Amino acid sequence: MRRITIGELDTIMRACAVGAEGTPGIEQAPDRPFGDLGYDSLALLETCSRIERDFDVVFSEDGLGGITTARELVELVNWLLQLKEERAA
Repeated sequence: MRRITIGELDTIMRACAVGAEGTPGIEQAPDRPFGDLGYDSLALLETCSRIERDFDVVFSEDGLGGITTARELVELVNWLLQLKEERAA
């Protein structure tokens, strides 16, 4: 089963965020809120769009409302991937 890692999320977020060069890596702080790491809502929205496209998952607006950290986002994506795999079996 394909899964996303904190490292992959870090790479995606840096590619999606304007001016991310000076932000700390989320690998070192996966439980800190995105805002504390310098990522705004636009960066998160772009990141989620790319994850939907690259991992073939769909986020509900309700599901993303409570996501504030990289670890939470990784867990959500991996849960969606697991559901998708179970439905395909």
